[in-house]
Amino acid sequence: IYVTVSKLSYAEKQYNLKELFKLLPGLYIHRWLRITPTFMVAVLLFWQLLPLFSEGPFWEFEVDIDACEKYWWTNLLYVSNLIPWRNESGCFNVGWYLANDFQFAVLFSPLIFVGFLKGPKWAHWPTFAMILASLGFTLWLGFGKGLLFTIFDGGLPSPGNPSSNAYVYFPDYYFRPWTRIVPYAGGVMAAFFWKSHSNYFKNMTHKANCLVTIIWSFLLFVCVYGTYWAYQDVPSPIPKWLNYMYMTFSKPAWTVGLTALTFQCIARKGGPVQSLLEWNFFAPLARLSFCAYLIHPTIIYWYYKASYIPLRFSEINFAFLFCGATLGTFAASIALYLA
Repeated sequence: IYVTVSKLSYAEKQYNLKELFKLLPGLYIHRWLRITPTFMVAVLLFWQLLPLFSEGPFWEFEVDIDACEKYWWTNLLYVSNLIPWRNESGCFNVGWYLANDFQFAVLFSPLIFVGFLKGPKWAHWPTFAMILASLGFTLWLGFGKGLLFTIFDGGLPSPGNPSSNAYVYFPDYYFRPWTRIVPYAGGVMAAFFWKSHSNYFKNMTHKANCLVTIIWSFLLFVCVYGTYWAYQDVPSPIPKWLNYMYMTFSKPAWTVGLTALTFQCIARKGGPVQSLLEWNFFAPLARLSFCAYLIHPTIIYWYYKASYIPLRFSEINFAFLFCGATLGTFAASIALYLA
């Protein structure tokens, strides 16, 4: 929403459509230059340096090194969510998020300019069509192909058949832009909505504001914690149709909930939640969050692969591992941020 509103504000200057389209290459290059250097440093650290850091019975990086030697360039071009297609491991797999984000920026920037200059419907209808297509494809993956988000029920390739042609969670759903587009597209539509209806939220009554709070609280709570019961046994105790429905509609539900909260905060009606989110304590962490995202797989790989004994699950053990990994990640992100 913030990015789209910024683009709309940029377009408010006296430009015509032809002039705005001439600016697009510069916008794309600026985005690439702003993200790529830090991104590629993180890739090189994971690919070239991490294998030298330690040793042990689990210290094996052959698969990761081979994947990066073959596909390192997919991160440079932001296509790692598409290449390799299905049956091979990619290089620095967490790069799928940046690939999606970059592709969506390329796709939606001209739509935003057209929608602003020729009318919101020029952006709304194509964007809404993309959302429907994404939801339809995800429903087809579930009801048509039996794909489950509970990966312990078969959402991953079987160990003896990693090249199976069956539809599986990560290569067919988790990474792909056509299943990830809903929140981005919803944010674009929300920004246009805010530009034309912002006074409604700024002038909301107390009762209306409370209702909005209840709506976003419910939606975000269900999206985050609604899968708790699905992971209490193997196979999952929830019915498969519910599994498919959650996989399909959790992203639009999350988008609506986050949009409602964002509108409240922009209108200065977010209450205690807004005060918490605006707490100065989060400012330095926010500046480090991008580097923390890039460095966290290296920290986690280092810990698990340097171990000399198999990891045993317990709640307290994983709680301490989570805290340690979080602290280590943000500490390492400072070095990456300053690099």
